[in-house]
Amino acid sequence: GIIYGISDFGLSRDLGITRGEAKNYIDLYFSRYPKVKEYMDRMVQEAHETGKVRTMFGRQRELPDINSRNFNRRSFAERTAMNTPIQGTAADIIKLAMNQVEQKLEIP
Repeated sequence: GIIYGISDFGLSRDLGITRGEAKNYIDLYFSRYPKVKEYMDRMVQEAHETGKVRTMFGRQRELPDINSRNFNRRSFAERTAMNTPIQGTAADIIKLAMNQVEQKLEIP
């Protein structure tokens, strides 16, 4: 869940550990993989600026709540900004593969 923006609260609940321990896990992960944190921060910043995110194939997802005053709505949109480029790109790849398989299986 760390690469999708899980909080120390969420991680502590999921793993049955204290919030302090969860925060340490998150901090350790990002200290070992600083480029992951940079990427996540960049995706969120771009979403705040444009109101949307894109997959590597250019498919875009609008995030109307990215600048919301409501913490829960904004936080969800920020996590979506981190998640969409990764999982959305994976979905794009699967769709392309499915189309190719369908074309190969068609009977002339």
